[in-house]
Amino acid sequence: MEAFSKNFNKAVSMALRSGAVAIFGVTLVLLASQQAVAAVNLATLFSKAKASETQSVCYAREYSESHLEAKPLQRVKKMSLKLNRIVNDEQVYYAAEVDLKLKTVVTDADGETYIVYKSHSNAFSCLQDGQCYIDCDGGRAKVATLSRDRDSLTFVNEGFVVHGGCGGSGVESERVFLDAVKSGDDVFKLYRLRSEACSY
Repeated sequence: MEAFSKNFNKAVSMALRSGAVAIFGVTLVLLASQQAVAAVNLATLFSKAKASETQSVCYAREYSESHLEAKPLQRVKKMSLKLNRIVNDEQVYYAAEVDLKLKTVVTDADGETYIVYKSHSNAFSCLQDGQCYIDCDGGRAKVATLSRDRDSLTFVNEGFVVHGGCGGSGVESERVFLDAVKSGDDVFKLYRLRSEACSY
């Protein structure tokens, strides 16, 4: 939860720095990279929000061992996604925080390898159309295919830094990138958490 709190402040700062929707000059890049899965209008997630109210909604999933065995290319064991609607001087901005546990192969001093799950996090600035990106070429993702009752959504990874690099946890020399491997870590179906679980 502490990582999410730090990333929320980072996401707010990134969004406000961008000066609304002409964000960091990457709008044309995002529009040119349309994928088969349509992005979601993030405003629909906050349709009951007051005009001056900052809000958050959270989605998450922890994958079972049987799921991971069936998808050997998937490295993500658990993912949490916090979407933020930020109001500043009557302007509305969107941001996202991703926190995940990633399967990592570790080699010990004796040369033996074993698997551990390491926690990583990063923050995105988002356009209202669901396209999200990390500053200074840290990668991007999008929010897509929201269910009618808003209880689930699809988070589409297009490749982004989770450790080291711009905004990621850790230091630059230990950079870890979550590649959008097909049938692996490319698409995640997440489920909405109760509001009290999203109050951090």
